[in-house]
Amino acid sequence: MLDFNAHPFLAHFPISFIFLLFLSGLMAWKSGEQFWLRSFQYLLILSGIALAFSAMSGYHARDLLLVANRDDDILLNHRDLMMWASSLLWALMLLYPLLKISKSKKFPVYLVFWVCLVLLLLIWGAKQGGDMVYVRGFGTGQG
Repeated sequence: MLDFNAHPFLAHFPISFIFLLFLSGLMAWKSGEQFWLRSFQYLLILSGIALAFSAMSGYHARDLLLVANRDDDILLNHRDLMMWASSLLWALMLLYPLLKISKSKKFPVYLVFWVCLVLLLLIWGAKQGGDMVYVRGFGTGQG
C-alpha cells in the first residue's frame, strides 16, 4: 500500500461538482430549460464518481493518519458525515432514472433540497477535515 495521502487532492472535486449540481438543479427548477436538466444529469454522475474516489482515498488516509494514543473522534465524525452525504447522493443517482423527469414536467423542487442537504453535510464534514489538518495537525507530522 502506498504511503501517499491523495485524499486532500481528491476531496475538493466532489464538493465543487455538488455545488454546481445544486446550481443546475435550481436553474432547472426555475427555468425548465433542457440545458439545465441535462447539466443536472451529467453533474449527478460526475459527483457520484468523484465522491467514490474521495471516499476510497479517505479510507486509505485514515489508515495513514491513525497512530497510537491519538483521539480520533473528529476523524470518525468527519468520516460519518462524508459517508452520509455520499450515501444520499448515491441514492439520488439510483432513484433519478426512476423519476422520469422530462421537459414536459416541471423539475421537482425536492431534488434541489436533496442536493442542498448533501452539500451542507459535505461542507460540515469538510470543516471538520480542515480542523483535523489545520488545528490538530493530522497528516502534517505535528500533533
